[in-house]
Amino acid sequence: MQLATAQSLKQPQAATMLRDLLRQFNRMYAPHEAREDTVLFPALRRLVSKEEYAALGEDFEKKEHELFGGEGLRRWWIASPQLRRRWGSTISRSSLRKCESVADRS
Repeated sequence: MQLATAQSLKQPQAATMLRDLLRQFNRMYAPHEAREDTVLFPALRRLVSKEEYAALGEDFEKKEHELFGGEGLRRWWIASPQLRRRWGSTISRSSLRKCESVADRS
């Protein structure tokens, strides 16, 4: 988080380090996210009722808003075309589709 400040990003070395760390995180996280989407959540849907699954989704969204503000990650992604251009390659395609589908609904 120290590297993600406006002041730090003005320093080329810090910006490069942050970019590299984000790429490393994405490389680690992408398989995790894919497994959630293809194995975990489909299995969970079979184990719980529609109402329970919807309630879990609401809980996750509430937590996202607590962590990232009123509109969660959507606000950051939609309001920041410069960041999308600069960091888009470090964000998984699945995450991008989720953000874009939310944007399309608004």
